[in-house]
Amino acid sequence: MAWCNAGNVLSTLGRHEDAIKACDKALALDSRDPTTWNNKANARHTLGRYEEAIACYEKAIAVDPQEARGWCNKGGSLRALARYLEAIQAYAKALSIDPHSASACYGKGESEYALSQWREASASYRRFIELESPELANLLPHVRQRLDELESKRF
Repeated sequence: MAWCNAGNVLSTLGRHEDAIKACDKALALDSRDPTTWNNKANARHTLGRYEEAIACYEKAIAVDPQEARGWCNKGGSLRALARYLEAIQAYAKALSIDPHSASACYGKGESEYALSQWREASASYRRFIELESPELANLLPHVRQRLDELESKRF
């Protein structure tokens, strides 16, 4: 657990390669810790190593398939690779586990928007706003802009 915590702190400090090494040490001690797999994946995602991140998220999900965070984060890496259909599936799985995941609503909306699924994107964005997530408040102007744009499409 100490190495996992160290990895988290190192990522927060922007030392993502060191965070990955700390996570590797934690995983050598306990390869079935979904939090460590998730932390390692987050560091890889931040470095733009999305395929590697997805592989780690899948390890976290294999250990705990009911951990919504792993599904949501996997969706983020899939979205970064423009694999929008797969991202929507991952976000939908996250939302089936945790219907109050604002991150999953946002990512799902962005993926649906990218695929011109206007009605679905609008619903995801509206749900995001309903959830009123303080940690994601910075995304509200963007979401509102998207909704204004979608309303003008008259889908």
